[in-house]
Amino acid sequence: VPRAQVGTATGAMNFFRSLMASFTVAVFTAILLMVLGGNLTIGAEHQIGAKHAIAASDMIVAFRYVFAAAATLLATSATLVILMEERPLAGPQQAPAEMAE
Repeated sequence: VPRAQVGTATGAMNFFRSLMASFTVAVFTAILLMVLGGNLTIGAEHQIGAKHAIAASDMIVAFRYVFAAAATLLATSATLVILMEERPLAGPQQAPAEMAE
């Protein structure tokens, strides 16, 4: 990246990193809801004396899928990092050489 574009590249990288993090959380939540079912109760504040809980075995199965998705994402990311071209860091700018007479 040219020195003049470092700020733009850094901003774009942070934006896309945040976007990917939000997307990942949404996908993990979708996996949980898909496995646990869509008719989950969020607390029992509207029902006096009633307690609703998700069975531990259902939670174990659901989080197995989430961890499998996370492991797949990690393996894909590690593979892409290994395949990425390595470039040397840009050193300090050198003063222009004086012209010979």
